[in-house]
Amino acid sequence: MDIKQLTSQASTQLQNERSKSTATTATTDAASSRVVGQGTSQSTTSDTVTLSAQSIQIQQAIKSLETIPDIRQAKVDALAASINSGQYEVNSQNIAEKLTQSDSDLFTKA
Repeated sequence: MDIKQLTSQASTQLQNERSKSTATTATTDAASSRVVGQGTSQSTTSDTVTLSAQSIQIQQAIKSLETIPDIRQAKVDALAASINSGQYEVNSQNIAEKLTQSDSDLFTKA
């Protein structure tokens, strides 16, 4: 296959993807400079970033998750209080059942 055909096909696919995308486009201006002889010339270029709808949803989900605390402090405080007061009871039967279920899950899913 000829390299020109590959380039043409890639360009066509890229254009198709861009037209299908329901994307949000943000444009920012960036200053770029280059040295010409002993002087410096500056020109302004425009950079474009396109985010897909799925990318925007992922960013929104991440922001939502950042508001949820890692530790449920009220639950921790309640457990600490019941342990300190001597009211917290350990049910060894429940612990044994959960451990054997956990082992069973690990070995049957592998």
